[in-house]
Amino acid sequence: MKREDVLSGPGIGREFVRRFAGHRPMVKLLMNTGKIRTSQEKAEQVRFVMDRLVTLATADSDAARRQAYKYLNDNRALNRLFNHVAPCCQEVEGHYVRLTPIGGAGTAAPMTMVELPLEEKP
Repeated sequence: MKREDVLSGPGIGREFVRRFAGHRPMVKLLMNTGKIRTSQEKAEQVRFVMDRLVTLATADSDAARRQAYKYLNDNRALNRLFNHVAPCCQEVEGHYVRLTPIGGAGTAAPMTMVELPLEEKP
């Protein structure tokens, strides 16, 4: 493995495959709880993945469900995505996930709260 492979890409000093493999558990946790706390760089990467999944969910077709399930591998998270998150994001164009900086502890990485827009509409 070349050293530039590890250092290329945004931030966290891992190869693309290992960096991308870390997204799925965070995305599943975000789908089940509605918000998670993570570092700023990981939050931006989770936002990228979630924006793509929510865009798929707004289409609300069988093909979109299959593509989302291919990434999530979890029926509970899939149903929450299509039944709760997608209806809240129908009118919004992109940036479906809210990132709120919450600071860091001393010299640690800056932390960010990642939240889904799950407000119920009247």
